[in-house]
This record gives sequence, C-alpha cells and structure tokens, in this order.
Amino acid sequence: MLTATAAELSQAECWEVLKTAHIGRVLYTRNAMPLAHPVPFVLHRGLIVFSLDPVTAAAVVRYGCHVGAFQADDLTGGDVAARSVTVHGELGLLEPGQIAAVEGCGLPAHGGEAVYVYLVPEVLIGRRIGDHR
Repeated sequence: MLTATAAELSQAECWEVLKTAHIGRVLYTRNAMPLAHPVPFVLHRGLIVFSLDPVTAAAVVRYGCHVGAFQADDLTGGDVAARSVTVHGELGLLEPGQIAAVEGCGLPAHGGEAVYVYLVPEVLIGRRIGDHR
C-alpha cells in the first residue's frame, strides 16, 4: 500500500523515469479545458518525441503557441512507490529530414498520416510518492 510520503526527484532521477517509461501524456488545452493525451514516446537527441494524428497535432501545436507540457510515470514499484515527472518546454514539429531517424522507433504511424512532435525539455519536476525501498 502506498503511504502518504512524497519527495522531490533529482534531475538525474527525472531523466531515469523518462528513459524507462514508454507511455506518457502530452498536456494541452482545448476550448480552455485541460486535456492529457496518452502517447508512446521516445527520447531522441535530448528531445521527447511522439507522433499524433493530424487533428490532435493541430490542437497540441497551435499556430503561435509553442509552450507545452508532458508527463510520464514509473509505476513499477507497484504498492511500494511511484515516480512521476512533468516536463515543460518548447513544442515543435520534426522536419521531414528528421523523421526518418524516429520512424523505426515504434511510434504509431496513424494510417500513414503521423505528425511527429517534439518537446525540448526545459524544466523537469519529479515526485516520488510512497516509500522507496
């Protein structure tokens, strides 16, 4: 059972969570309502990269709005502890020449219409909840 204790993660621990997690959530707003969209992701050259369908990509990376957030968790501790990392940074779209490097990483192709989005990690905030043994 998780206890109520919580502690901040170091930057190294935040990166450890990002390196071992395979599913995260891109956080954005639509019609002034916050949304968390689950996505598989990869780390590529210091960027968090994920693919979206064109409609969702247009909502996440809007014209003139390039600030975003991403969250990933490590729940492998089960009932002992969990770690969660939130990342804030600049969002952007991969250029055609950059896409080939991540296409083989297992990101969804969205019927051949995938839009590859990256987040430049600028601020990492991590928390551990429960006992870490």
